[in-house]
Parts: sequence; structure tokens; C-alpha cells
Amino acid sequence: MALGPAERHAAGVEFDVPLHPHKRLFIALAAIAMVLLVVAGFAAKPVYHWVNRWRALQSVEASAQAQRAGDAKSAIEKAQSAMNLWPFDARVVRQMATVVALVNPNAALPYWGQTWNMSHDLVDLRHFVNAAVDAGNFPLAVDQLTQLQKFAPNDVDTWMLVARIRLSQNNVPEALDALKNVLASPNAPEDAHLLYAQTAQYSTDPAERAASLDYLRSLSARTDDFGLRALRSLVNNSALPPTDYAMVANRLLAHPQASRDDKLNALRLKGREPGGDEDALVKAARDLFPPNNPAAVVEVARWLRETGRAAAALTLIDSTTALTRQDMFLERILDMADLKQWTTINELLNQPNLPLPKENLLLLQALTLNQLGSGTNTDVAWKRLHNEVADQPVKLFNVAIYAIHFGLDDIARPYLQEVIKDPEQRRAACEQLVLLERRAHHTEALHTVLLQMAGYYPQDKIVQNDVLYTGFLLGEAGQKEINDAQNLVAGNPHILSYRFTLSAGLLAANRPGDALQVFSDLADSTWPAAYNHWNAVYVAVLRANGLVKKSDWLENFIKVDDLLPEEKKLLDTPLAAS
Repeated sequence: MALGPAERHAAGVEFDVPLHPHKRLFIALAAIAMVLLVVAGFAAKPVYHWVNRWRALQSVEASAQAQRAGDAKSAIEKAQSAMNLWPFDARVVRQMATVVALVNPNAALPYWGQTWNMSHDLVDLRHFVNAAVDAGNFPLAVDQLTQLQKFAPNDVDTWMLVARIRLSQNNVPEALDALKNVLASPNAPEDAHLLYAQTAQYSTDPAERAASLDYLRSLSARTDDFGLRALRSLVNNSALPPTDYAMVANRLLAHPQASRDDKLNALRLKGREPGGDEDALVKAARDLFPPNNPAAVVEVARWLRETGRAAAALTLIDSTTALTRQDMFLERILDMADLKQWTTINELLNQPNLPLPKENLLLLQALTLNQLGSGTNTDVAWKRLHNEVADQPVKLFNVAIYAIHFGLDDIARPYLQEVIKDPEQRRAACEQLVLLERRAHHTEALHTVLLQMAGYYPQDKIVQNDVLYTGFLLGEAGQKEINDAQNLVAGNPHILSYRFTLSAGLLAANRPGDALQVFSDLADSTWPAAYNHWNAVYVAVLRANGLVKKSDWLENFIKVDDLLPEEKKLLDTPLAAS
């Protein structure tokens, strides 16, 4: 039974009051608005993501445009902006990898790895392998190449990458084998033919070298990029016969894409022709630079000095003009130094108001007094210089480089050791010390420097290998060292330097058979190897195994004067009974 008005009021129930039509409309609209708000709440996140992704792809395109315009800084900034907006798209990460590689190949590696993991596109995997090679990270390159070979083992691009990695490892025989696989394909790119011809110049097969040289000659007549690359190979090719000097030089000078450096290299080749016109050569070099430009005059003079024409360089900068600019004054001094005009240099350096910073003046004074054999005065000059540049790694390094240039290794060593204390200059200083001690044939000092370097760079396998190699030469061939060398070879079997180190160690440990076994899978075309000391190791291993015919043949290719004393002793390894 329905309640009447009185009963409803008593029960606390409101009376039915008819709603005004406008109020009913308002309530309906409010309800719709609430529904829309709920829907919008659920939709807001996808819309936000869509907008971010769209903005990210716009930034990717802007980054690519900046990259094409040669603006690496802007390209990286725009790629980073895209990454901040939407790092979940392979196109975004790929662009980041591409532009970072322009300035820091090593820093690009994580981005290439991420791109490959997102896209599973073999093109990205190939980029990843190339980036690892560019960064010098060969273990990573080989690891990723192994993946690529699983997916596309006989692909032309895969074989090209194999060739590139083997070349980076100085493994010419396997690089040539890889390139032959490329050329066997009907889809072989023209680039492969050029790379094969360039690589075959280091082949041990005379016929292969001659055929590749002929190919480069024919290609050099072209006026496109391939022609230029062929000319660049020929102009620096020690096997180029003198009868070809003029042809190669003239083609390179006339090539429409040749840079100024290319043309200077062409002139350098022309200068090797017997009976050439030196005055014409100097004028041709000068004409490559802007006229009435002091900096250009210095560049020409430097080029002339570096090509053995210091006398001609000296005529470009007179003594009066040299006093007006630091670069001109320094170049004139270096020209005079090449001509051994030390007395004149000493007089010049004692003039007032020279256009040189104090440390440069003190350096030149010390070098000059050293060359003049001034004894006590020389010692005082070096001390004054050291006091001026102490605790300034870049300046200390500069002093060391000049000292090395003038053959003053004993002066350079302590300066380089001081530079090593600075993390930013350390690597360069270590490498200079390694070159210095190798050139001086000081095996123990070289080993000490490498041990020091290994302490700073414990993850650098190349340095580890060099430490083991020099240690083996010095008789440090314990089982731990042998194991370390075996591990390097096991992890990187295609890096030939690791094999030669292991073989040297096994030979030092009186295990000649094992030392020979290290090379068992290498083709005969490997020999002679790329470096003198590699050949010396192999000659010793052959002799220790009684293989006299091959060892005598290989010994003919070794330049004994380039070897360390212990490497020379390898050539005297007693011949075992065959």
C-alpha cells in the first residue's frame, strides 16, 4: 500500500516535487560530462604517448637533417631530445647511435646494441659490427659477427664485414679469402673489387700483387670516387714503379674530387722523379694555398721541410717577416734546424722581443745548446725549461715530442713519465714511451713501460699481449704466462699477434712442437707475415722443429736491424734434427 503525503512526511521521506525541465536537462548534461571525464582519464595516457612518439620522430628527422648538413653537435642534441621523449622506437635509438658514432664510436656501441635488440633487422646488426670495429672493440665485433654469420652466412655484406675485421687484425690472408668469397658472387659490389686490389698489395703472391696493381692503374683513370680511392692507394704504394710516378701524380692533380692533401701527395710523388724541376714543384705547392696568406705560407714551408726541402722552405719566410708572427718564426727556426744552422739559431734566440711564449723560447734555447754541445749551459737551460713547464702535462708532453724529434731520448723519458701522472695525457705518453723504447731496442725498458701501462689499462688485451710477448723474450715463460697467452688466443683466434706471442712463449718454455702447432691452421699464403718480429718468431719455431728449408726462405724477408736484441737471437735458434 502506497504511503500518503502525511505518512511519507512522518517517515522522513521528501514529497515528490516535479523537476523543472531545465533542471532535468542540466542533470543529464552533468551525467554525460562525468562519463566523458572518466573516458578521458583512461584515454589521456595513450594520447600523451602518441604525442611524445610523434614529437620524437620529428626530432629524429631534424637530427638527420643536421647530420646531413654536417652539424654534429645539433644532430646529437636533437637525437638526445628524441630519446628523452620516446626511447622505445628503434628509429629513435638508431639515429642516436648514428650521430654519436660521428664523434665517439665507442659511446655509440650501447645504442647500436639496443637498436639491434629492438628491431632484429640484420642491417642494424651489420651497423653494430662496423661500429665495434670503428671503436677498436674487436672481441665485441667478432661476437656480433658470429651472430650475423648464423643468420646470413653466405651474404655478400657478411663476407665484407669478415674482410674488414681481418684487415683490422692485420690478418691479410683471411681478409683476402673473405674478399674472394665476395667476388665469387654475381652481386659483388664494385667496392669489393677495389678493396681486394688494395688488400692484395700485401699478398705474399707476386702474381696476385701484380694483377691488383694493374687493376688499380686502370681504375685510376676514372674521375669518380673509385678513381680517387685507387689513386690514393697508388700514390703511397712503395711497389709503384718510377715509370708510373708521373701518370699517377698527374691524374691525382687533375682529379675533380681531389683534396689539397691529395694534391700535395701527388707533388710529393712528382718530387721523387729523377731530374725533376724543384722550382716548379715549390711553385705548384704554393699555388695550392691562398695567396697573401701568412698561415698558408707556413703550411707550404712545413710541407717542403717535411719532404726534405728545408732550404726551399727557408726562402718563403725571410728573417724580418718571421719576427712578426709566432708560427712563421717557429717554422723558420725548424727549417734552419734541419739545415744544421745551430750557431745562427743560437744568435737569433738571444735577440729581444721574439714572438714566442716563454716556454717555447726556453725549449728552443735548450735544444740549440744541446746541439752545440755547451755542457753546463745546456744543463742550466733544461732546468730553466723544466721549472717553467712543471705540473703542466700538455706543455711537458710538447717538450718530450720535440726532444724525441731531435733524437734526445734521455731528455724525453723523464718528461713522459711526468705526463703519465695526468689521466688525460696518460695514454699518449705511454704510447710514445713504447715507441721510443722499441726504436731504441731496449727490451727490458720496453717491458717495464708495458707493465706500467697494463696497470693503468687492465682491460686492454693488446697491452696484455705485448706484456706477455716482451716477457717471453726475456725468458719469463712460466705456466701462468703461458695460460694467459692461451686464453687470449682462445678468445680471439683470428688475431695473429696473439698467436705469435703464444708461440714465442711455448718456444721459450722449450715446447717447440706446441709452438709450431699454434700456426697449424694458417695457410701458406700467410708467410711472410706482416711484421719483421712475427717472421723472426716463426723462423725460430721452424728451426726448432728442423724445418730448415722454409726457415731459410723466410729469413730472407726479415730486416734484422728492426729487431730487438732478443728477437735477433731467435734467428740463431739451434736447428733440430728433422
